[in-house]
Amino acid sequence: MRRRRAATQADNPRNGKIYRRLPNTVRDAKWLPSGGRSPYRIHTIVTTRRFITWIYATLFVGVGLLSGVFFFRTYQEYAQYQRLEADSRLRLAKAERRLQDQQRVLDRLRTDPEFVEKVIRQQLRYAKPSELIFRFED
Repeated sequence: MRRRRAATQADNPRNGKIYRRLPNTVRDAKWLPSGGRSPYRIHTIVTTRRFITWIYATLFVGVGLLSGVFFFRTYQEYAQYQRLEADSRLRLAKAERRLQDQQRVLDRLRTDPEFVEKVIRQQLRYAKPSELIFRFED
């Protein structure tokens, strides 16, 4: 590799500034910002980097949307189970009230003979031997 000499004003006098002479081939120009790569290769690298960046950005947005849809569906399912739980709690509360009422009736049937007589007369339509029952059709 040949050593270059420094550019002087005498080599390239233009408006009193020193200009470096560009080499014949771009590959020999290791001092260029492109590192001696051809402009086409630089454009290809930049285009490839942009393409890869767009791929990553698209993947990131896609993964974000998919996870958003997943979490939205999961939230909907969670809300549905909460509604189902609330409905089940209401049905349980009604069943417990009905059970308490039935337990009260059962306790009265076991202990109160007047209540037993009343239930037998109303539910089974029984009467004492000396009583007459009148039934009217509605």
